[in-house]
Amino acid sequence: MTVLRLCRTFPRRTIPGIGLQPYYCSELSKFESIVFTKLIDDEPIKRTEYDLIQVSYSDCKFESLNTNFFGALTKVWGEIRMLLAVSWFLLTSGPKVKIIHCHSIHYAITAVLLSKCLRVPVVLSIGGTDIRRAANLRGYKYILRQFACVIHVASSHQKLIDLLMPGIKRLHVANGLDDNIFFDEHKKRKKQLLCVGNVRWQKGYDDLMEAANLIFSDCPDYKLLIVGKCDREVCDELKSKVNKNFRHKIHFLGVLDQKQINSIMNESMVFLLPSVSEGLPKVLLECQAAALPVVTTDVGDCAEISSGAGLAVPPGQPLEFANAVARLVHDKRLYRKCKEGCRKNSKNYSWDDLVKKVDEAYSELLAND
Repeated sequence: MTVLRLCRTFPRRTIPGIGLQPYYCSELSKFESIVFTKLIDDEPIKRTEYDLIQVSYSDCKFESLNTNFFGALTKVWGEIRMLLAVSWFLLTSGPKVKIIHCHSIHYAITAVLLSKCLRVPVVLSIGGTDIRRAANLRGYKYILRQFACVIHVASSHQKLIDLLMPGIKRLHVANGLDDNIFFDEHKKRKKQLLCVGNVRWQKGYDDLMEAANLIFSDCPDYKLLIVGKCDREVCDELKSKVNKNFRHKIHFLGVLDQKQINSIMNESMVFLLPSVSEGLPKVLLECQAAALPVVTTDVGDCAEISSGAGLAVPPGQPLEFANAVARLVHDKRLYRKCKEGCRKNSKNYSWDDLVKKVDEAYSELLAND
């Protein structure tokens, strides 16, 4: 049986942490896969044999104009290019597709149209930001209701999914963890705090900079490392929000590979996740595998998956966030307890388990089709 997978992102040589769900589903599924993804100028990671087709198109970039309009235009253009590419491949190569799995809402229209033409079930994986955007788009509500099954990583999304897609088969599967990459190296911890995530509004970096003033006042010997994509101008703007006496303590390291990130996790004292919007971020699983206690905001499933491994505070509260960091740093008994909680929690997440559950959902859909 062949599964056609549509995904906006796929792991790359220099950015291996993106598109992990379609990647592991392709690598570990008992079914064959054909993967379509957007072409970017970087080599995709691929360990086993399956078709991986990259579709070339450019996003519309009109920063000085209506970004919502041109963002929608980019999405429609991407749907058209993907639909044409997949249709031509299927017509000329002729593989017998039994399931379509859309791993990103970006290609939801393409997935639904193809499922109607091929008369096969269609599955959607959806994240927290995607589902909230879809909830505000009337046309997308109709598209979402054409799917046979929806896969979501955060239990907190269940009510919204039931509202948008009533009666649909719903599968909650948490993100997985590659314990060959992320693990406790038992290194001596340095007086440093770590934050991992590309700099965008969802990640709460503005709140983090405000909290940093309080953190460094209480923990003067500490520094803050930030890993992720960030334009130099944006980095400078964020630093400008911090007291000039503390700015030298903040270091933007850019994009690093997963092994480098694990090494830094093993050297750090506390992991910080100040996000204002999340589902179930993989990085929280990864830092716990490295026995790195966390301070996170209570968004999505962050508090749930960090229970016993750190502290959670409401989003948008820099003072509470800073106090939680100081408490974790100074309370050695609490710190040891959270470190042990990290090791315990990280055993609960596996890509193998996720893929097995997804495969079972495929089989059930085909049996009922």
